[in-house]
Amino acid sequence: CTKTNETDGNIEFNNVTFQYPNTDTDVLKNISVKIKTGEKIAVVGENGSGKSTFISLLCGMFESASGEISVAGANLKQNPAAARNAVSVVFQDFAHYEATLRDNITVSDKNRSADDGEIIALLQKINVNDVVSKQPSGLDELVGSFSEKANDLSGGQWQKISIARAAYRKDAKIMILDEPTAALDPMAEAQLYRNFAALTGDKTTILISHRLGITAVVDRILVFKDGEIVEDGSHRDLMAQNGHYAQMYKAQAQWYSGQ
Repeated sequence: CTKTNETDGNIEFNNVTFQYPNTDTDVLKNISVKIKTGEKIAVVGENGSGKSTFISLLCGMFESASGEISVAGANLKQNPAAARNAVSVVFQDFAHYEATLRDNITVSDKNRSADDGEIIALLQKINVNDVVSKQPSGLDELVGSFSEKANDLSGGQWQKISIARAAYRKDAKIMILDEPTAALDPMAEAQLYRNFAALTGDKTTILISHRLGITAVVDRILVFKDGEIVEDGSHRDLMAQNGHYAQMYKAQAQWYSGQ
């Protein structure tokens, strides 16, 4: 078997500062952080804290003004293709394709050939198979507002398909999920977290969310505020610090009182 390189899922930001074009405001300020292969990381913070910009830089959508970013052992400026190929990402504003459910799932990895049984097994593993099972033609059901039967999915169903799309990309070493439960009801959200290990496997995983319930399934939490990482640690450690993260969590505590 092929031995996995220990840097395959590594991410490193080294003194990264970023300004959006035609502005003189530092949206990110001298960010330095290392994420090891296989780590599960939550990125949290209020609107405008810099967390979305951090992810956009990680995905190679922008270039930093200063500093260096390494993704899966590749320098993002010097070898952007290698870095991007290592990442499977679902943004909050994920794509809806006017196509079959199969195409909506497999579009993330056109080099992978999977039969129906393999796809359904993956969907069952991450507990999103209910979307397909409810459709008359299963994986071959055309979906979308402009499909033949105008068979559009609900927001929660589309979100489940976007998660399946990310999971289908087999060779990606890093998975990024931006607000993965935003359109899900509380029961579906809880189910996603219960199946988190099956969804992410040994991939380095970054979750961005306003809902701090995700902290129950991650190794570390990066807390962004005013363009900086102000706290970095486990849920228990950060609650003990009684800082910015603890304040945010306590404000949402009634949502997670059963955890």
